[in-house]
Amino acid sequence: MPRDLTASPLQAAPLSCNNRSIPVGATLSAEEIEASIGRDEEVACAASLSPCAGREVYPSPGELMARAAPRIARVADLDELAALLLDQAMELGARAAYLLLTSEDTGELGLHSHRHVPADIRLCLARVARGAPLLDEWAASSGRVQVMSDARSLDPDPSMTRELCARTGAQSAVSMPLRVRDRCLGVLSFCLPRPYPRACVDLGALAALFAIGLDSALARGGSARTSDRVAQELRRASHLERALLEREERFRAIFDGALQFIGLLSPEGIVLENNRAALEFCRATEAETLGRPFWELTGWSPEHRERVRAAVAEAAAGRLVRDEICVNGATGRRFIDFSIKPITDDRGRVVMLLPEGHDITERRQMEQSLRESEEDFRLTFENAPIGMAIVGLGGGFIRVNHVYCEIVGYAADELSRLRFQDITHPDDVDTDVGLVERLRSGEIPRYQLAKRYIHKNGTTIHVVLHTSVVRDEKGEPLHYIAQVEDVTARKQAEEERERLLAQLDAERRTLRTVFDSAPVPLLLVDRSGAERLIANPHARDLTGGAEEREQCVGRVRRPDGTALPLDELPSSRAMRGETILGEELLVAKADGSSGTFLIAAAPIHDSAGEITGAIVAGEDISALKELARMREEWTSIIAHDLRQPITTILLKASRLATEPQSSDRAQHIRASAMQLNRMIDDLLDVSRLESHRLDLRHAEVDLPALIRATVERTADATRGHRVDVEVQDGVPPLLADPGRLEQVLTNLLSNAAKYGAPGTPIRIAVERRSGEVSVAVENEGKGIAPDDVSRLFTRYYRTREAKAGGAAGLGLGLYIVRGLVEAHGGRIWAENAPGKTTFQFTLPLP
Repeated sequence: MPRDLTASPLQAAPLSCNNRSIPVGATLSAEEIEASIGRDEEVACAASLSPCAGREVYPSPGELMARAAPRIARVADLDELAALLLDQAMELGARAAYLLLTSEDTGELGLHSHRHVPADIRLCLARVARGAPLLDEWAASSGRVQVMSDARSLDPDPSMTRELCARTGAQSAVSMPLRVRDRCLGVLSFCLPRPYPRACVDLGALAALFAIGLDSALARGGSARTSDRVAQELRRASHLERALLEREERFRAIFDGALQFIGLLSPEGIVLENNRAALEFCRATEAETLGRPFWELTGWSPEHRERVRAAVAEAAAGRLVRDEICVNGATGRRFIDFSIKPITDDRGRVVMLLPEGHDITERRQMEQSLRESEEDFRLTFENAPIGMAIVGLGGGFIRVNHVYCEIVGYAADELSRLRFQDITHPDDVDTDVGLVERLRSGEIPRYQLAKRYIHKNGTTIHVVLHTSVVRDEKGEPLHYIAQVEDVTARKQAEEERERLLAQLDAERRTLRTVFDSAPVPLLLVDRSGAERLIANPHARDLTGGAEEREQCVGRVRRPDGTALPLDELPSSRAMRGETILGEELLVAKADGSSGTFLIAAAPIHDSAGEITGAIVAGEDISALKELARMREEWTSIIAHDLRQPITTILLKASRLATEPQSSDRAQHIRASAMQLNRMIDDLLDVSRLESHRLDLRHAEVDLPALIRATVERTADATRGHRVDVEVQDGVPPLLADPGRLEQVLTNLLSNAAKYGAPGTPIRIAVERRSGEVSVAVENEGKGIAPDDVSRLFTRYYRTREAKAGGAAGLGLGLYIVRGLVEAHGGRIWAENAPGKTTFQFTLPLP
């Protein structure tokens, strides 16, 4: 019995018509052959696909039929026909060929004629028993063309066919059953040097033609078939041959004209055919590709060879394989969309593999460029320093960046369920929607709008919105792109700026009113631009409308009458950063008169601390000076008149002191007279201080030595108290009036002894500080009441303790002390602590 071909590497290829299997020679007539030519194009094309395109190695069956049909029609002798059939096989490229005829008696096959068949094999073919392990017997028994694509796969059957291939150097074998009306007349077999690339259906048509010729030749030897019948069959066969040839040409045009790489493989992966696109891509010839394993072709990168081999095996198992692989093409490394499709016969057996490839390098590059472009857009969109949103035509949010989310307070997924109208301030919705409609209609290309959002937390957010529309190639709107800048802080800053400007304007008006209404002359030097003088009405009366400081030179003089140069004017000194407080100057008025003015001046600084101008104020104290002069004159007269009786009293007291019985009374009289004399001196000092006519006789003073001498001279006043003097090292000499300094120290020591607890020490500390010397006089006792501290240096003020204790004095001592210290450019103050009082004053260093 013939071997079951479903388990054999030999693949039976039936003639197919519309996917219906037709055994070769089984009641095969000319009409059936004609129908076979119109078989399903998918099978025809599928049988021709290959990854490499090339030229025909063998003539096509259609070409052989076109040439052989007329010759067969003319042949009448069986031997001549046999020779013709063998010649046709050799034209197909056979290495060896032979014709077996069926015995009418036994039904067995036997050798009739051959080409290049070795003698020992011819002996074996002389009589072929039924079920013999031969491809010929399988073809005869199945009625189908048998194609052995790889002789190496024949193990162990059919051993004789394998031996013949080995002896003749062939790789494949074909056996064509010659059948007419369900009767096998014989088998034409031949061996080929390469795998046969043609579809078995084409061989089936050729076998049908050969069968007709053989039937005619046998009929002439005793068959009842008439020559007319044979001629008719041959003419029809010739017609079919032409149709087959035309179909072959159409297929070749489609096959080689295809842009994708297509071809045909055996189930084992051997290349059977390639189209032109594949060969040109690989820069290979047909001879370099046919008969080779598909995965060994040039072009596969090493890492892809095993993948291709595995893909072939998977397709041979009946599964479609598809992958993207990289190959080395003629123009470098290319990416291929690659697939292998299994083609099966009517029994579901895989008979061919159809590799197909499409160069997708440009597509991948475009996709990569698109991905990069999309990534660039994403990064730009997400990392934009302003809010970005893509909004649908209905107002819904399609995409937003994180800055937009931060502005409105909503997460991206929350915004995807909202429209821009939902988060817009109600008062701004109509304006925004109206602009969107104009944008959508094409009336405007874009718009900018200052609008408000309602933040998720309910606060109002001020933004500047820029919106444009994206349209398709037809101009239809797709969506909107919105750019949003949060200007809430800027808006608040602008509102604050407006508020401050309004406040500044109000303050300027107030200041101008105060400036113009001030009862004293005010002069402003503005150096923020070109220097200019601004004067209030009282100042204009003095300056006569002068607009430059140079015009004031000569109008301002010192108290002694000498003129002040420009750089010593109060405004010039203030422009250098100096502050002037209560300096008396003589000023010539616009009416020609002059007066004494108490001048104050200070620099004006900007926010950076730079001097931009100066303010000068003056108070006309001419009348006060005259009153002070009169008071001083009156005080001098009073003091002179009082001193005469005091002098008389002192003289009388001196005489009484010489009398023993009157010495005590004389001493009391003398003390009272001296106290009255000091009061007169205090009144004179107060008068001089208040009239600014106190004369200081400056000299270099060794302050520590002066303090120690004063302590010795006031020993009577400080009796009962130890006086400690502590001097810091490095106290330099001062430039001061030593008599007036001794007066200050005497007063402070006298007060410390007078109000200190009996027997407690008095401490004097002298220290050098930055630019000045500090002197502190400290005593121990009840201290000074807090209410009295702030008024100690007021004229005629006496503490409650002094009044209660009956201490003598007018309350002028500390007032005079303060005046003397300030006349030296120093400061004085009192510090009160439990059980301790400290008077401290400073004097400037030269």
